[in-house]
Amino acid sequence: MAVAILFLCLATLANAETTRQLHGTRSRHHRRSNVITKAPAWAKEITNSPGHQNPAMAPPDPTVELELSDDSATSLDQYYKDAENATESSDVTPNKSHLSRRSLEKRGSGPLYCKDGPCADDSCCGPEKICGYGPDYCGKGCSSNCDATAMCGEYSEEGEMPCGMNLCCSASGWCGTTEVFCDNADPVHKTLPCQAGYGSCNIASSPSCAKGSGSTNGRTIGYYQSWNVRARKCDTKTPKQLNTKGFTHLFYSFAFIDPVSFKVTPAHDDDVKQMREFTDLSKDGKLQTWIAIGGFDFSNENTSTHTTWSDMVSTKANRASFIDSVRAYMDEYGFQGVDLDWEYPGEPKRGGRKLADTRNFSMLLKEMRAAYGSKYGISLTLAPDYWYLRWFDAKAMEPYVDFFGFMAYDLHGYWDEDVKTLGKIIRGQADIREIGNNTIPLWFGGLDPKKLNFGLALYGRGYTVADKSCNNLGCSFVGPSKKGECTDSDGVMSLGEIKNLIKKGVKSTYLKDSMMKQITFDDQWIGYDDEETFADKKAWADGYCFGGTMIWSIDFQPSDNSTLQLTILSDGSGDVPALPDLDGIGAIPKELQDKVLKKCDTGFSYDNYGDLPKLWYDSGAEQWADAYIKSQKDHTNWAQNLYRNLFEKKDHTKFSCVTPNSRCDFDASCAEFNKIGKGGLYYLFQSMSSFHTFMKALNQQFDSKITLTLATVSEMRLILDIKSGLPQTTINIGSVLGSAFSMASAIAAPIPAVGGPLAGISGLASMIGTFTSTVGGNDNAVDATDTLTFAVKTAAVEGKRKIASIVSSVYGDFGHAQTDLPKTMLVGGADNPAIKVFGYGAWLRDNDLTDLSGAVERMSDKMNQALLWQMARLFKGFYVVIRDDLPINKCTHPNNAWDDRTGRCLDILSWWPKSASGRVGGDLAMEKVWDKWNMSPLWTLRNAVECWENNGGKIGDAKVKALQSEWTNGVPPPCFFAMPVLKGNWSKDAASDGAIWLAGDFVGQEGQAGRLWPKDKCDKANRELDPITGGQVKKCSSLNKVGGEKQVLHD
Repeated sequence: MAVAILFLCLATLANAETTRQLHGTRSRHHRRSNVITKAPAWAKEITNSPGHQNPAMAPPDPTVELELSDDSATSLDQYYKDAENATESSDVTPNKSHLSRRSLEKRGSGPLYCKDGPCADDSCCGPEKICGYGPDYCGKGCSSNCDATAMCGEYSEEGEMPCGMNLCCSASGWCGTTEVFCDNADPVHKTLPCQAGYGSCNIASSPSCAKGSGSTNGRTIGYYQSWNVRARKCDTKTPKQLNTKGFTHLFYSFAFIDPVSFKVTPAHDDDVKQMREFTDLSKDGKLQTWIAIGGFDFSNENTSTHTTWSDMVSTKANRASFIDSVRAYMDEYGFQGVDLDWEYPGEPKRGGRKLADTRNFSMLLKEMRAAYGSKYGISLTLAPDYWYLRWFDAKAMEPYVDFFGFMAYDLHGYWDEDVKTLGKIIRGQADIREIGNNTIPLWFGGLDPKKLNFGLALYGRGYTVADKSCNNLGCSFVGPSKKGECTDSDGVMSLGEIKNLIKKGVKSTYLKDSMMKQITFDDQWIGYDDEETFADKKAWADGYCFGGTMIWSIDFQPSDNSTLQLTILSDGSGDVPALPDLDGIGAIPKELQDKVLKKCDTGFSYDNYGDLPKLWYDSGAEQWADAYIKSQKDHTNWAQNLYRNLFEKKDHTKFSCVTPNSRCDFDASCAEFNKIGKGGLYYLFQSMSSFHTFMKALNQQFDSKITLTLATVSEMRLILDIKSGLPQTTINIGSVLGSAFSMASAIAAPIPAVGGPLAGISGLASMIGTFTSTVGGNDNAVDATDTLTFAVKTAAVEGKRKIASIVSSVYGDFGHAQTDLPKTMLVGGADNPAIKVFGYGAWLRDNDLTDLSGAVERMSDKMNQALLWQMARLFKGFYVVIRDDLPINKCTHPNNAWDDRTGRCLDILSWWPKSASGRVGGDLAMEKVWDKWNMSPLWTLRNAVECWENNGGKIGDAKVKALQSEWTNGVPPPCFFAMPVLKGNWSKDAASDGAIWLAGDFVGQEGQAGRLWPKDKCDKANRELDPITGGQVKKCSSLNKVGGEKQVLHD
């Protein structure tokens, strides 16, 4: 039944777009003399692989992310010191110089060294055995790769190489997407800024679509492997045998390009008849059939076509020959569009010529569209790995293509063993977390997500494991998995072959964090996707507004010919968990093996223990663990690696911990730790387990509580009577949301004064507060509701992401540097940030702290208050007035508050609408607000006044502080309730009832003493003086705005 559901979706998906040439409404042209109808002899050199890509023939070089980290073998300050010393002894410029830039390795562990051989990133091995580019590394004293050039920037080829897809070029000459690349690779001394002029120096934002948007339903494309009927041993499918229900487009794969004439040719003589059978599938007009040209194996080395793509685009004449040939080929066989499957432009290993290909490929697309108009469709495939994607100028090509296909698969396989920075470690070919990272360049490139099709693979990739007892992601492998019965290819199995194994009893496991499944048997591991993971991945892609999906390949449909239907699901979170990538088991150095730690004890209560910091320090756990991580290449998976080395016979799958939802059960008693002489480490593992449980609970509560605010935004609008048709105004909710999350005292439970849960929640709060400071927009009142709702969603999503990031950084998940940890969490005396988190024994507890509903609910309450306050100020003209005319005995209205500190009566009024005829005075809506949203009139109004006075008569930004004392007794952070403030007396004159006679001794209204505010109402009152009875002309204030609150007024 499950099988019967997978493919149809690919099509509840959506109706096809406007059909270009309905098969039944046109006739094929007579065969043209320039159409090649016979496969050339050289085509036999090309053997197509069953997967869309075949990286085993040319593995990508994973881009090395360059970043400084506190857990490096050499700290940054020490590095500078060493560099200064080196200057005196070996003519090496100190790293404070703009000329001296070092390569820093991906896992955030400081300099990339080359003490034992050439640099892993192929950069120059400098005099001090540190990798980098430029004269300091590639000049005098360089020992290997001395002619290396950087990926981008001044030390790239001829100093002119930009970052493809508009990524940021770091000071070290690598392209990337994080602050290290886009801001400064040296967060301490700020000496390594992004290189301007070689790409962006700003982090791009990702697109976001609403939950359940179903954006991927726009298109469903299926590739068809034409060679399956002659190369596959079983389970073959001719075009007539395909179940096309739900597909909008089918691509016939592949036609080739003649390396001399640049005309399109069949790949095999059998294709001539088969292509006609294929295009007949579009007769009813519901389906488009296109020709796909090229393919991965077309550009393999040692083939006649290795450089054909690059040669073809290199001149206008060659491009014209190709364009004319493609048109004739489509007309001859009945195709309605063409898919350009160049794998990959620019890459020398794939026959590319770098930037020349980038420019020329864009020219080809422009010329094709000019030649074809709207008669034929055009698409092209985008590489999933930035190493290859960097040579695409996708934004320049976007106007000329119908859509792009993003190949979100083939990320890993047995070829990883040949990649120095990866090695023989099992990784999934389509892990959603890595896919998430790989989509980021698309947004830097500014692509319209609606033009992107998200790739899904109907095949799995596998390995033969090195140790049968370790048969999961992160374990070691010795080679590819065994060949499938039908596909007959190392390391690959079709979904049909995998399902047949499951029918025979092989167990399948859903790896939810990865959004993929695995089967394991004997020494085999295979990762794959099916109808369930497809549904989840479509929902994920919906969240990023992808406009369709593409499948490799439709001929891999299971042999029973049933239809697989993708269920359209979406949780709307856009949450991308961190990528699990175990990097081998780090051995414990002999000196640490021999070191006996103090025995642990369980005969006491942690919660009642007199001096937990002393217990922690005396255990030796902090010092020992700090030394252990320092002994490793980096901190990647340090906790799991340590556990494996301490307890080789335990079930290591129970102790992963690298995401909030992964297992973190160390399953070892105090006695077991004492038995191996490491009793003190029992306290460390208890702390790790307690920390993980806390963060998991916080993650769950954050998701459930914060999102409740979404429903309250509309309720606030109704209570405040905010209606449509109001002037636009700027929503600057971000800084206020940040303060809402900065409540460090939110947890009502006994908490150590330093570290532990308090530090955990305040650290998270500071991270969210920083992120949300950019949330805003320019909206009218009704649209503002959506903006505010989006702000809440953003805060909720970012909160979950930050929780995942904290957990991943602490336990050493691949790609998560310890510099990502908020400083408020680093309380211990160790050098390593991950160990500092557990300092002072602050996470040792008798019972795990899991009930965080109250803490997060308080956060949610503060967010509600922040939202309400800005809506009241911006759309109902609320302002605070210091009422000189109300003594304490008259300061009694529900909207009044007497401030004992200053001896003043504080009031909140509104001018609504903000026009000469608008009402000025009290507002019943605010009377309903105080109790409903737990707001104190005194603390709220006092906060507004203090903010106004401390910011020179302007609205100040809310201050986000970590571990702040605010909120402890109901006191909000500075400027949390920011609002315009006036000082004066109520006007009782009938013509200007409710206006304010201003005092001149108050900030923001200097020189206005004795004048009536607002100016519009005062002028109106003067104009309406009765000419018979007369009346005194009033002196009007020059202010129509409320102090520094700029508002456009409308009559």
